[in-house]
Amino acid sequence: MDPNQNPNYYNPNTPPNRNTNTPPPNWVFTPSPMNPFFDSNCYRPNFDSSPQGFYTFADYGSSPQPHGFTQLSQDEVVPETQAVTNAGPSTQPKQKRRHRRKQAADTEPAVGGSSRIEKWTTEEEFQLTKAWIDVSEDPIVGRNQKGPDFWSKIRNQFFQAMGRGEYRTNDMLSSKWRDMNLKVRKFNGIYSQKWQTRRSGQSDAMIEREAEEQYREEFNVPFSLQRRLGVAVGFAVASCAIAAVMVGRRVKSRRRWWRVVRAVDEFEEAAATPVGRLRQVVDAMAVEMHAGLASEGGSKLKMLLTYVDNLPDGSENGIYYALHVGGTNFRILRIQLGGQRSIIEHDVERKPIPQLLMTSTSEEFFDFIASSLKEFVETKGNGLQLAEVRRKDLGFTFSFPVKQTSVSSGTLIKWTKGFAIEDMVEKDVVECLEKALSRRGLDMNVAALVNDSVGTLAVGHFIDNDTVAAVVIGTGTNACYLERADAVIKCQGLLTTSGGVVINMEWGNFWSSHLPRTSYDIELDSESQNPNDQGFEKMISGLYLGDIVRRVICRLCIESDIFGSLSSKLSTRFVLRRAARLAAAGIVGILKKIGRDGTGGIAGGRIKGYKSGKMRRSVVAVEGGLYTSYTIFREYLNNAVAEILGEEIAPYVILKMMEDGSGIGTAMLAASNSARSVDTVQVL
Repeated sequence: MDPNQNPNYYNPNTPPNRNTNTPPPNWVFTPSPMNPFFDSNCYRPNFDSSPQGFYTFADYGSSPQPHGFTQLSQDEVVPETQAVTNAGPSTQPKQKRRHRRKQAADTEPAVGGSSRIEKWTTEEEFQLTKAWIDVSEDPIVGRNQKGPDFWSKIRNQFFQAMGRGEYRTNDMLSSKWRDMNLKVRKFNGIYSQKWQTRRSGQSDAMIEREAEEQYREEFNVPFSLQRRLGVAVGFAVASCAIAAVMVGRRVKSRRRWWRVVRAVDEFEEAAATPVGRLRQVVDAMAVEMHAGLASEGGSKLKMLLTYVDNLPDGSENGIYYALHVGGTNFRILRIQLGGQRSIIEHDVERKPIPQLLMTSTSEEFFDFIASSLKEFVETKGNGLQLAEVRRKDLGFTFSFPVKQTSVSSGTLIKWTKGFAIEDMVEKDVVECLEKALSRRGLDMNVAALVNDSVGTLAVGHFIDNDTVAAVVIGTGTNACYLERADAVIKCQGLLTTSGGVVINMEWGNFWSSHLPRTSYDIELDSESQNPNDQGFEKMISGLYLGDIVRRVICRLCIESDIFGSLSSKLSTRFVLRRAARLAAAGIVGILKKIGRDGTGGIAGGRIKGYKSGKMRRSVVAVEGGLYTSYTIFREYLNNAVAEILGEEIAPYVILKMMEDGSGIGTAMLAASNSARSVDTVQVL
């Protein structure tokens, strides 16, 4: 079928020599983003047989449906090509219509009254196309141009490029434009179908050749609007505004895009966390926990003894204070507990630590802390006299490496986070604090020295006695859990009143060959301040996830010269998903170690003597900005835990979101460990 016989081509009553001073009717175009062959920012004029509608390229290849257009005032946005004037119903026979159309499109009478017919050359088609693109992509006004001005600019550029004066009328240009537009639309529809049904291994060039052959078979004419462009990688349609330059750009863009897809696929495959791999990580975590409890240095997991065996149970009463020193700011808290798991009152104050004190002496540093606490007590104590504070217990969260010697004592191993108070190293931090408090008239008792994760476990246990573990996933990450005292083999003769003890895992240093490590992880680790250390933390904590995403985006930019929300969303989703699912595997590893994952019969978390072997509830307290603030991360983690455990066990494992374990939890530990004359945890 001849493409020129399409009845949806144009209005046959358009006057061929309409007065060019009369502005055409105003109309707007709809972009066609579904077309894989052309740029989505390019408008595509296509007309049907009615001046009240037009077709878009996206409609070709299915069943074209006319789209209505919006009438605009003369001052509004313009047409990107000349509109067809409606001169009323056609009364001419169909054969005449084809004759007029062909004459207007392929050959035109020369301007000036001559009857000589001049055929359009390939160079003219190319220059007309180039003029349309240059004008429509004006960096200042773009497509926001009025019709007469728009086509006047195209006309001027066309004549200037041809160097022959004004030898064609406006109608000749617009008529030729419509003819090229229709042919390209048809070819593009064929190409789109070929692309969507492409076979494995087919290149762009092969698809283009097949499209040309099908076009020739369907319309008995070759697709003649072809030209090789220097910017194109392969075949480009160079004679229409959309086909001339945009195809070359699109082919090149598509090849760049496939390189992006390959890069993303490679990362997704390397970072994959199928449930089978996660269960391997679970087993590896449990094995490393056993090794860490057996001997010092026997595992990447430090498995530190916290000497905490008495967790809050909700029955605590009274007023308790807490200090949290862990960075350039510190916090002071005061809580009043009313029994029955209730918090009657809760006050908190944050204060910056002066830069000078971070490198001063231990006495000056702790005097500042004590003075701030005294001021807080006087302000928030509701009239409480300092003498009445004498017997109040204080919880102390000290977020620096400490070798703990009891529940309320420990020596500083080294400073981090910009602190360098030399005379403090290897001193008991609690002793230094209590001396400073005494100098300020605050004879308070430091009842507990803990870290963030232990504080989170305390809050969780205060709310729900079934809480057996706690995880912090924020800037950094750590976990702790309640272990049987007799399981801590490296501390032979460990005695506790409760029979259990809280173990600080320091799980950020966990490592296993089953972890899905990518090239981006390897680069990040080698360039970090602590290479070959904290491997698990570098894959799941907030401090490092952004850097991994940055590295992935940089790779995508190199592959495709793109940067934006798409590449960011792609890489962020994979990085977050991997981090959440690995954290979930770590949580299930803890449950497996303490027999709460359902894999060991009665020892696997089932209640002895219960006739149906019902599972015990196991609550895990989770804190940290990555979990509490990012809904998608939380959903990934929760779903992964359920997936690993399976439908039968998952309902008995509850993840509870906690807040301020390093503050409220520490004060609660002070409450649960207050007024003790002897340590309840002893190592014989």
